[in-house]
Amino acid sequence: MNSAQRGCSRRLLVLGLVLVWLLPTTIRAQQSIVSWGADGSDQVWGTPEGGRFTQVAAGWKHSVALRADGSIVSWGANYYGVVSNTPLGTGFTQVAAGRRHSWPPASHSLALRADGSIVAWGSDAYGEVSNTPLGAGFTQVAAGGALSLALRSDGSIASWGYDAYDQVSDTPLGTGFTQVAAGGGHSFALRADGSIASWGLDDFGQVSNTPIGTGFTQVAAGEFLSLALRSDGSIVSWGDHPMFPVGGAPVGTGFTQVAAGGWHSLALRSDGSIVAWGRDWDGEVSHAPEGMGFTQVSAGGSHSVALRAHISAWSDAGSALAGVHGAPQLAGTGSIVAGSDNVFELSDAALAAAAGLFLGLSSSPVPFKGGTLMPAPIMAPLMHTSSSFGEILLPFRMPEGLPTGTELWAQWAIQDAAAVQGVALSNALLGVTP
Repeated sequence: MNSAQRGCSRRLLVLGLVLVWLLPTTIRAQQSIVSWGADGSDQVWGTPEGGRFTQVAAGWKHSVALRADGSIVSWGANYYGVVSNTPLGTGFTQVAAGRRHSWPPASHSLALRADGSIVAWGSDAYGEVSNTPLGAGFTQVAAGGALSLALRSDGSIASWGYDAYDQVSDTPLGTGFTQVAAGGGHSFALRADGSIASWGLDDFGQVSNTPIGTGFTQVAAGEFLSLALRSDGSIVSWGDHPMFPVGGAPVGTGFTQVAAGGWHSLALRSDGSIVAWGRDWDGEVSHAPEGMGFTQVSAGGSHSVALRAHISAWSDAGSALAGVHGAPQLAGTGSIVAGSDNVFELSDAALAAAAGLFLGLSSSPVPFKGGTLMPAPIMAPLMHTSSSFGEILLPFRMPEGLPTGTELWAQWAIQDAAAVQGVALSNALLGVTP
């Protein structure tokens, strides 16, 4: 790039990055969690921002998500403390959100720790929290209508909570199960041969109409409707409610996951696109996101959540300098194509700390506060303050007119008393315009 091109690129880039402060932060589709449907308890607008999530679960009027560091965030209706009592700390590996169609909704949640022990919180009217089994060695948890299930490492099942329809007492014995699912009043377990065991409430054929045979790879239990995925990626549904039918499961093959909610259902195709069907009173179906790249779906009472994979052309150039939470992590999301929406996401920084984002069109490493600053700065750093979680999320739009091959370097410097000279550095990011 000659000096004239570099000067033009610099002006365009400064203009584009000033938009960091002007763009509304509504590009949820560029981030990891997308929510839609009923929003009376902020199930949708309360969706956490950021792109470091690995799993989502939707309950009756709340949702739970697992971050990459094993910490948990909950949002939505806070009945019985199902949001405010979310456990702190890291090291969790799976979450589950329960639902029960009652007033107030008897919602509870479960989380699995790395050692296989279980934490439960929220409504405890039927022992769905207080009767949680102790010990380690569990590999999966599922939460339904005031009912909880857990799978042990030997493939045996533990169940506790509401037992009016023998959801607990009829739990199958033995080992060799590979997945469990809990619905409004019924439950399922998948055997190693792909056959399905079902028990509990059967007023609409949720149990008695369970398909026989083997070759199933996943089961999902909704309020009444039930779904199963065959090994060829086709879907079987049964147990529909006559007043609120949720029939109409998509035909064909190539589906990779199913989710059954209160009155609607979801399926994920192999290309990462979503199909929704059932009741559409709150946009449960019509507001399902378009596009591909989704990796997981979960259906709640009248809302849904989905996890979208990162699509990024940004690469990690290293040179982080540790602070109080270790090395601050800077991740970039987006394609760097002209006019595209991109996001810089800083995590693991000091809490509520002043931070400056250094930007450059080339790299000229220089010593800085005991570490190395990689970008050759083109302007004064953009100043910001980290959140109470030690995070900063900056969306921006790549400007038009940048020459192909233009480099963009970015790196945060964060005030941090625990750092060598009072300033921690994130890793540097490098993006190259296509």
